[in-house]
Amino acid sequence: MDELAEKLESIKKSTPGILGFVIFTREGFPLLNTIKEFQRGEVNGEISWDEYFSAVGAGILNLAKTTLQYMGISRADRLVVESRYGYILVERVNEDVNIMVVSTGKPSMGMVKVALRKAIKAYESVMD
Repeated sequence: MDELAEKLESIKKSTPGILGFVIFTREGFPLLNTIKEFQRGEVNGEISWDEYFSAVGAGILNLAKTTLQYMGISRADRLVVESRYGYILVERVNEDVNIMVVSTGKPSMGMVKVALRKAIKAYESVMD
């Protein structure tokens, strides 16, 4: 995972405003968190930030998947949360792994999508 963390850090540095990436399993178990602001400490003194981000990412993906199934719409390619202060994008890498990118509002949505695509390619290059 060290090689992957280095590649993700390089992507982060190339896109100002990217806070980092969280990689987690379909079930919400953390694999890697590169968001330095949230690597230490706990959320409400109970769970780590890695666990929190991973559970939230998996939860919102599963909710979106279920909603789309009920509506008869095909599987979602990407989940986007947008506010005036930043973005969160979550995308499935494969059936078991997802990547979430978190950014400030500084980069455009397009730049955040490009960073996410690069992160997925980095994951695939290291894990294949």
